[in-house]
Amino acid sequence: MIELLVVVVIMSIILATAIPELRGVSNTINFDAIQRQAISSLFFARAEAIKQGGNITVCPSSDGATCLANISNWNNGWITFQDIDGNGSFDGPVDQLVKVISLAGTANLTWEGSRNITFRGDGAVFDGSQGNLRICEISRGTQTIRGVAVNLNGRVFENNSVTCP
Repeated sequence: MIELLVVVVIMSIILATAIPELRGVSNTINFDAIQRQAISSLFFARAEAIKQGGNITVCPSSDGATCLANISNWNNGWITFQDIDGNGSFDGPVDQLVKVISLAGTANLTWEGSRNITFRGDGAVFDGSQGNLRICEISRGTQTIRGVAVNLNGRVFENNSVTCP
């Protein structure tokens, strides 16, 4: 009976130290997946703009059908659309929806550009469409940060040197 009690105490200590680490590993995997999904979506949008020879815009969306007025809040996902009228926001009857990405709200995604990301037919972006997408979580002493950058040439790349508020 004493041996069983000792085993239970040792297992409790091991589990108590392992569970917080598992949360950190889970966040790392989740944030890496979100980062890869964002990079993939932006590569796709750039390729579509070049293929079609016109503007393709990526903007934050909470319903998968409209762009949010707050262009910095990407927590719920984003939409990609052919911006036929060139105004940088999705107009259902005029513009064509290309792709919808929904997120479960597990991370805080913040766009630091001054406008939605719009790739031109030559693959570059409009001024203001360059910037960083920050993927952040800071809680309970752990910090998980990922980033995606878009430069004026339309190049999309990982930027894990971003800082979170």
